[in-house]
Amino acid sequence: MDIRQITLKNKNGIILNLNDTDHFFEQLSGFGFERKIDTESVGINFIEVENYIKQPKIKGNMKFSSYAFYNSFIRFSQFTPLIMSYTMPGIDETYYINIKAESIGKTEKENDLLVCPVEFLGYGHFYREVSAQNETGGTGKVYPYTYPYTYSDNSSGTVTIESDTTLESPVKITFFGECENPSWTHYVDGVVAGNGKVNCTVGAGERLIIDTTSVPYSIKKFDSTLTEIDDCYQDSDFSTNRFILLELGENKIGFTHEGTGDLSVLVEGRLEYESV
Repeated sequence: MDIRQITLKNKNGIILNLNDTDHFFEQLSGFGFERKIDTESVGINFIEVENYIKQPKIKGNMKFSSYAFYNSFIRFSQFTPLIMSYTMPGIDETYYINIKAESIGKTEKENDLLVCPVEFLGYGHFYREVSAQNETGGTGKVYPYTYPYTYSDNSSGTVTIESDTTLESPVKITFFGECENPSWTHYVDGVVAGNGKVNCTVGAGERLIIDTTSVPYSIKKFDSTLTEIDDCYQDSDFSTNRFILLELGENKIGFTHEGTGDLSVLVEGRLEYESV
């Protein structure tokens, strides 16, 4: 029988399988959502003055087979942020959430197990990862369902990502050098939603990354080893929106630059969800 799969990855890249008998995560809660809604009375009716999704908290019990595994987990959880992955049984799709351990209890060992209550505080919504790459003028189209694939058409310099969530979702755009003064336009269901441009040269082996997946948003240049070369935020065109968030529907992003040759661009989205 299929069961849910849960892992934790810490800042050092170490991955723990929380279905393992040495550290098993059970009695889970917090995979839904809760809203904070404040209203004021106007006559006999009420109007909303505040409405937002509360910060998620994932709770449960960790079963440790020994004190050594408990202590190892305590050390592991200190290297934050942690990324939890969650795959539901029977569905070939994995969701992620960035978290930190807010509390980890400790109990006496009973029946050869420590059963310890834990709480993780979420630093964003659950998300799924999708990507599309435009290689030398090609077009990639990705559908974020259980059968993701890339679809190419005859358009040049565009990628398309279909979003099935009502939440605005962050995205990372990577321009690979060589290119000169790259620019982009974001369309949602055929309507322009935003655009951007950076007045800079991206040399061979370099890459320019426009990133809304972390806060603060950034526009930076890196070398081939992803070592930061330059912060290009001040080189961006402030008459444009610059930063993109994916919206429900068809998100088409078109690219161009002022240099010669075709562009190579990678778009990586995080489709965010209230609940999984």
